[in-house]
Amino acid sequence: MLSSLAQRLSLFEQWLRLFPKAKYSELSQSTEEIYLEYIAFIVNSIKYFRRSGLHNLLRTIFWPPLKNNFDKSNIKIRALTELLVLQVQTASYQSAANRDQEMRHLLRANHASSNTARLIFIQNASRNENFFGRANVMNCNWLVIFDNVDDVNNIRPYWPAAARGSVIITSRDPTACEEGLANKGFAIDPFSPSDGADFILFLSATELPVDEDMKRAAFTLSQAFDGLPLGLKVAVSTMARRNYTPTQFAAALAKSVEEAEQQGIAIRKEVTSLADLFDMVLQSLHPAALALLDMVSFLNPKGIPVELFESNESSQGGSSFNFRDAAESLWMHSLLRFDNNKSSVTVHGYTQSYVYRQMRLAHSQSRHDGALCKVLVYLEQAVPELVLSPNRNPSLWERRERYLPHVWSLASRAKDPMPKDSAERLIGLMTSYG
Repeated sequence: MLSSLAQRLSLFEQWLRLFPKAKYSELSQSTEEIYLEYIAFIVNSIKYFRRSGLHNLLRTIFWPPLKNNFDKSNIKIRALTELLVLQVQTASYQSAANRDQEMRHLLRANHASSNTARLIFIQNASRNENFFGRANVMNCNWLVIFDNVDDVNNIRPYWPAAARGSVIITSRDPTACEEGLANKGFAIDPFSPSDGADFILFLSATELPVDEDMKRAAFTLSQAFDGLPLGLKVAVSTMARRNYTPTQFAAALAKSVEEAEQQGIAIRKEVTSLADLFDMVLQSLHPAALALLDMVSFLNPKGIPVELFESNESSQGGSSFNFRDAAESLWMHSLLRFDNNKSSVTVHGYTQSYVYRQMRLAHSQSRHDGALCKVLVYLEQAVPELVLSPNRNPSLWERRERYLPHVWSLASRAKDPMPKDSAERLIGLMTSYG
């Protein structure tokens, strides 16, 4: 009996897991009674065999012997086991009945749905996009903020479809507002000298009291960095890394200016703002490096293929245009960086927009037209002209996809005045790329 019961103990454990106590209390109670009876018999047997033989012989005079206790426990356990098996069968039937009832409920709930085909508008219109999926739109107002977006294309998969909300995108790329996601774009002006000073004191808050000297130093730093938040944050991070106060950092900056002037660099007279610093750097560039910077200012700032320029190296300004030498010069001035695979370069959006604004000045119109013409010619040579067979050639699809963002960037400049031949070339590129 004990061996057969020991074999069924694993089944009892499975029954307890399949039929939880919360729903099948009687079954759980019967299982517990079997466990208790089984354990009680084992405990009594252990106590019996641990006593001496004479003691057990004397106990049989007043109490039943071990065999009688064994038969009694055996009969009780068999009865409880039969009851437990009956309860398990009943619980199985009950579970099957509940499952059938749930299935009938689901069938009745879905019976009202129509079996006719859904009508879908093939026309790709904005009103259709607003119509479909309207049941999943949140019935509340919301606000989503994408902060410091380097590439607007990265947030397209996460663009919300609901209509009762707003989206704010912050980016240091001036062309981000031209990507078509936002209805309005605002250029955030730099801090005024006083607001920039408050910003510096706020970021560099310490336990030291803010005295007049510290306020004047923060005001001077705000003027030195043109109130640009990025420049002020870099200055504050440098102060935190070197454990400087604004007063100490302003003194160290002035000392650096004096050392530069002793080396023949008239920074104090020529550089009074970040724009002056850009002008000084641009004037010190080699003509080939400046020509390369002019051309990349028309393209998408990220992922500019190196082969676009290496395959079109030509004579410019009386000297041979070597892309690697020009790119290295820009890289040394932190105006351009190579991507990880070394097959493309990236230029900062602020640098690109500043160079483009400089070319749009009246005295630099010829510089603008020359750079635009070269970029258009390079792009035309990079991808074959649109004819029926090449456009259907899958081997050109990857190449066209690589240059498509740069054609879009040029198309965004179409509203600016340009020579007639450049306009015709741009229209041809836009037509070729769809």
